[in-house]
Amino acid sequence: MSKMFSAEFTVADKHSLKHNEYVSTYSYMPWQYTSLCDSQYKPLLLPEIKRKLEAFCRYKFVYSIDVLPDDEKYLKIEHNEENILSFEINNLFQYDIISRYAPAFAHFAENIECPELFGCVDAIKKMTSVTDELATYVESIEYDENANFKNIMILDATYDLAEYTDNKILTKLNLLGKNYPEYFRGTIGIYPNSSRVKVNIVLQYFKIVINKGENTDRLPSSMVSYNNQEMFDAYSKVLLENELITQEDIEYINTLTNPKSKVDFEILLDENGEIEDAYAIVYRFNEFQRLS
Repeated sequence: MSKMFSAEFTVADKHSLKHNEYVSTYSYMPWQYTSLCDSQYKPLLLPEIKRKLEAFCRYKFVYSIDVLPDDEKYLKIEHNEENILSFEINNLFQYDIISRYAPAFAHFAENIECPELFGCVDAIKKMTSVTDELATYVESIEYDENANFKNIMILDATYDLAEYTDNKILTKLNLLGKNYPEYFRGTIGIYPNSSRVKVNIVLQYFKIVINKGENTDRLPSSMVSYNNQEMFDAYSKVLLENELITQEDIEYINTLTNPKSKVDFEILLDENGEIEDAYAIVYRFNEFQRLS
């Protein structure tokens, strides 16, 4: 499989837990090191696709000067063999910046060439009404292979799921992020004029060191450190207890991983709240570090 970008920054394979098979690969790169910013870099894109994706990266907010540095904006490409399946632009900002005033939202949708966003407004308002409006963020926008709008990914501390009271999956996912915010981060993808939902569960991997001795001013000699696999084992138990994955899912994932592996999850729910498929996202590279 050829590389999507000029180097392998972050690369993850997407595996279906419904069918226990490889589906596609996600490749990420800070946008300043892509052809969207500089023609010396990959990928080679058609002008109309490049223009559409650039629009969100370069957008200047009307009512805010807070913008992400270029190296914190990412182009994410989903691909299978040589074929591009979708694009995603990660460009985190407070939703309030565009939602507070109707003209600001209209300016945003028009200038990034995504009028479909108007079909997402009601669902975003309903889902994010629990928390302060300043706590709601737009994490990314996903496009199809021709750069047509697919969904907008929303990040919040907790979600109002009153419209989805019969959806046990969303309710459990919501409680997971609410009860364990330091370990699980959930983003929800809103599709225009649809109750279809995409949920990304990001597991927080960091070095955990537990002091088994008493508190002292010096670093104690008796400590326990957990690698990524051990952390995933702990996380998967919580997911299993909440019936978000099965023991069979865990066993399949373990055939794909090693002690350095990082795993996230992606769940697609149809308009009836039923799971279309659940995916394990298994990372091979994380910010240039090889994990496999």
